[in-house]
Amino acid sequence: MFIVEQAHWYYEDHCRDADPSLPSLSLRVFAHSLAAHCPDAFSTAFGKRGNQQQTTALIHDIDAAMAQFNAFKARVPTAGAALLDPTLTKVLMVKGYKKDASWGFPRGKLSKGETASECAAREVLEETGIDISGLVDDGASPRIEVDVGSQATTLFIVAGAASEETPVAALVRGEIGDIAWHLLADLPSTREAGLLTYKTAAGVKHRFWRVSVFLFCFWPDVQGDTTRFFFHVYFIFLVSSISLHRCGPTSSR
Repeated sequence: MFIVEQAHWYYEDHCRDADPSLPSLSLRVFAHSLAAHCPDAFSTAFGKRGNQQQTTALIHDIDAAMAQFNAFKARVPTAGAALLDPTLTKVLMVKGYKKDASWGFPRGKLSKGETASECAAREVLEETGIDISGLVDDGASPRIEVDVGSQATTLFIVAGAASEETPVAALVRGEIGDIAWHLLADLPSTREAGLLTYKTAAGVKHRFWRVSVFLFCFWPDVQGDTTRFFFHVYFIFLVSSISLHRCGPTSSR
């Protein structure tokens, strides 16, 4: 399924650019379309060739393979970074390409043989154009580690590497729709706040994705506006004196 996923990315990033009339497809729909147009390749991969009954079985195999593939990806560890401005009052966040995408920290899944710091540096560079490779390591670098369901996530804290004057631009196609600085005090810092939809001063609705989990698992008893204050203080405290924190499984937001 990894090869099918790469073909899907190529279709979305390049084929649709060359021909805008082509529809955007989910990975599942793309896999079924690919199987319909290249049945021999899929039949060989799944060990089924020949009649309609076997083709029908192949379709079920694709669905089963998709389910296993998605379950596997949900367990792959992720890593990224919270880039704080020099004043330690703002953090750089990215939003996905789709219309209903949420704001979150630049991060992604570890590749085979990759360390958390290497993954974080690669993801930040791909999603923002900022190079933090010399600023994070797996030893002493400040970071927060949380388990979201069965997925371990590492968020490195990098202060002062960029400011609002730093040029930012995604290096990957079809993933990042926007990059912006957000006040730490405005971010959701409780489980409940992480589920809400917010509005900008211009009335634009937006949400945040897995932002609050990096705080509330450490200070679960702090609520409301006080938590927003502590969210800011917590990041300053982390950057100045803490090397590693970890909390157990939490929810998906």
